Amino acid sequence: MYAAAVQDLIDELGRLPGIGPKSAQRIAFYLLKLSADDALRLARAISVVKERVSWCHLCFNIAEGGIAGSAECDICRDDRRDSAVLCVVEEPRDVVAVEKTREYHGRYHVLQGAISPIDGIGPDKLRVRELLARLDTGDVKEVILCTNPNIEGDATALYLASLLKLLPVKVTRIASGLPVGGDLEYADELTLGRALEGRRELIRWSEVAICHINAPDALVRSEEERFAELLKFTEHMNVLWEDRAKRPPEFDIISILAHSDLTNKMSLRERMGILILFLVGGNDTTRNSMSGGVWGLSQYPDERRKVRENPGLIPGLISEIIRWQTPVIHMRRTALDDAEIGGKPIKKGDKVVIWYISGNRDEEAIENPNALVADRPRPREHLSFGFGIHRCLGNRLAELQLRILWEEILKRNIEIEVMDNPKYLRSNLIHGIRELPVQIH
Repeated sequence: MYAAAVQDLIDELGRLPGIGPKSAQRIAFYLLKLSADDALRLARAISVVKERVSWCHLCFNIAEGGIAGSAECDICRDDRRDSAVLCVVEEPRDVVAVEKTREYHGRYHVLQGAISPIDGIGPDKLRVRELLARLDTGDVKEVILCTNPNIEGDATALYLASLLKLLPVKVTRIASGLPVGGDLEYADELTLGRALEGRRELIRWSEVAICHINAPDALVRSEEERFAELLKFTEHMNVLWEDRAKRPPEFDIISILAHSDLTNKMSLRERMGILILFLVGGNDTTRNSMSGGVWGLSQYPDERRKVRENPGLIPGLISEIIRWQTPVIHMRRTALDDAEIGGKPIKKGDKVVIWYISGNRDEEAIENPNALVADRPRPREHLSFGFGIHRCLGNRLAELQLRILWEEILKRNIEIEVMDNPKYLRSNLIHGIRELPVQIH
C-alpha cells in the first residue's frame, strides 16, 4: 500500500473516465515529480474552471462567467447566428468540432450524453425536455441531428426523430463521409463540413437521378438539367475522394475507391457513374423495399401473422419482399455476341432491356408469383439483384438492413397499420413509393 495521501490521489484519479488503476498510478507519480509551482498551477486551473465555468442555460454548452443557471455561452449571445436552425450534439466538444468546419452558422443544443441502456443512460438523463421546450417557441424551423455515427448516437437520433415528427420543424441528419462507429470529435473538418452541407442534398440528388422529367413533381425538366445536377453531386463527392486519396486508407467506401488500383485512376466522368450507382443503389432500393414490405404485409395479413408467430421466417421474408417489391424495374445491357432468347434473335451490339419486375413474376418459374409468401421455398432465387457478373455488390448489406428492421419491429411488438394506398414514384427505373400513410401502435 502507498502512503495515505498518495493512495487518496490514485483513488480520485481512478474515478475519472477512461482512467484505470494502472493509469491512475502513473499519473499520480508523475504529479509527485512535478515542482510545487507546476502542481499548484494545475490545482488552480481546476479550481478556476469549477468557479467560473458552468452550463449555458439555453443550449447547455460550456459558458464562462455569469451565475450558474443563467449563464449564456458565446454562441447563444451572438445575434449573427441563425436562430431558425438548431444543431443537436451530444457533448460540448462536438460543438467545437462542428465550429471548426465553418460550414454551420446556426445555434446548438447539447444533450450532454447519448442514450446507452448498457450504461443506464436513458432519455430522462439527457437534455431532451429542454430541447422540446426550446422548440415550443416556434422560432426553430430545422433541427439537425448531429449525434455520433455509432450505436448510441444512432439510437439517440432515432429517438429524437420520433419525438419531433409531430412538431412543425424539419428534421435532418448529417450525411456522407463519417466512418461508422466514430466520434465527431475526431472527424476532420472537411469530412464533417461535407456531412453538414450534404444533409439535404444527398436525397435530392438521388431523386434527381431517377425522376421522370415529365412528371408533375419532377425536380428537373430535361436531361441536360439532370446531368448538370448530377455533376454538382460528383464535384461534391470528388472533394472527399481527393482528400481520402491523400490520407492513409480507411474503412469507408470513398477511401476504398480512392486507394483501389481498380478505381483510383478513374476520370471524373467514370467517378460520376460509380458514385451515382452507390447513391441510388444504397438509398432508393433499400428504402423502397422497406416501404414495399410494410405495404405487402398489410395486403397479406396471414403472412404477417406467420412471421409474428415464427420470427425464424424473417431471413426468407426479406428475400421475398425484395422479389415482390422489385425496387429496380429494369436495366439495359449490350449484347457481346449473337444469341437467341425465347426464339428472338439478338445480334452482337444490340441494346437489351432486362425487366427484373417481369422475371420476378414469371409464373413458369415461381408458384403464385403475384402473392407475398413469408415461407416461400428457396426465396433467394429472384432477379432483383441481377445475376452473374452484374449481380448487385450490396445485396448482402441490403438484406442485413431489412432483416434488422423487421427483427426490431417484431422484438418491440410494433404494429404498423397502413391507412391508405401508396403513391408511387413516376419512374420506369425505380419501383419507388413516394408516400405510404401509416399509424404505428
